Amino acid sequence: MSNMRPVFTDGLNSFWHVLFGVFAVKYDILIILFTLYQFMDMGEMNMKVDLAEFFIGYLVALYVSTHAKIFKRISV
Repeated sequence: MSNMRPVFTDGLNSFWHVLFGVFAVKYDILIILFTLYQFMDMGEMNMKVDLAEFFIGYLVALYVSTHAKIFKRISV
């Protein structure tokens, strides 16, 4: 486990993980598809990092989209 790469250090690969997480807020099926895709290679040492990047993107987008609705109601 000590050979895992740090989060967000895999260039475009990390970018795509986060972006898929962002899109998963709108399209729930992406959560299942991305998770299944990651579990296809159980020997991959960075699987937890990839999943973390995905769910960080998901949670940030979920937070922003939830609070954006509140801000729209407040603004006149």
